[in-house]
Amino acid sequence: MAVALIATLTISTIIAVSMESRPNMSEIGEAAKAHRNLFYVYILLVAATVIFSVLVWDSSNKYQDAVKRDADAKIASANAIAEIAKAEAAKANEKISDLTVQAESLRTEAQKAKEEIAIAQVQAAQANAEAAKAAQEAAEANEKAEAERLVRVKLETDLAPRIITTNREVIEELKLFSETKVFIEVEPGDIEANRLAGQIHSMLTMANWNILGVTPKKPSETGFRVDSRGNVIVWGTGGVKIYSKRTEEKERGISFENSHNKWNDAAKILSYQLVDGCYHNIVN
Repeated sequence: MAVALIATLTISTIIAVSMESRPNMSEIGEAAKAHRNLFYVYILLVAATVIFSVLVWDSSNKYQDAVKRDADAKIASANAIAEIAKAEAAKANEKISDLTVQAESLRTEAQKAKEEIAIAQVQAAQANAEAAKAAQEAAEANEKAEAERLVRVKLETDLAPRIITTNREVIEELKLFSETKVFIEVEPGDIEANRLAGQIHSMLTMANWNILGVTPKKPSETGFRVDSRGNVIVWGTGGVKIYSKRTEEKERGISFENSHNKWNDAAKILSYQLVDGCYHNIVN
């Protein structure tokens, strides 16, 4: 629009100058005319300059407004992004705070668990020590109980009455040495030993041995053996001694003698029978 206005003014000025050009004008008039024309052109240039200045100013203002609007938009967008980032940062800080609280709680619980584990380990060590002590005491008690049991069994065995089993085969073997002279010596006051001596007396009587007598006297030895004199010993808590050969017993007023081979063989057979056939009758 401004350009059209300038073009219109320029054309009007040229027409006006042309209309004022007349023939036969004086030199002064020509000079005035030229001056006026230049002045008009100057005015036009000034007007154009003003118009262009206004146009440039207006364009500059529009540019600045556009730049400002763009900057304001960018600032608003940046502010919005900043607000979002601020909100996110606030959430992150809140989450960090929660995690910090949880971490502190976990550290407290871990410390508490560590202390409880230490206490449990001490208690376990004490329990193990007490268990080991109890096991040791139990082992000692079991050992003591076993020793007492063995002593009791031995005592029961020693106190149990001895029984001699006889059968036809035993009697027949002993009859091979019938008429063998024997003397039984038994510990006085020992009921079990006297009972055993009675069983031996009956067995030898059935085998037709010649029993010279039973004397109450504590035997000097225990156990089974056959010595050079042909002594056979049945041992127990109360002992019984059976002599199958006696050369002389002046203090008892008894004197007898078997042939060497007979008394030796008879003593061995009787020893075998007593070892195999004599046992303790233990009642549980």
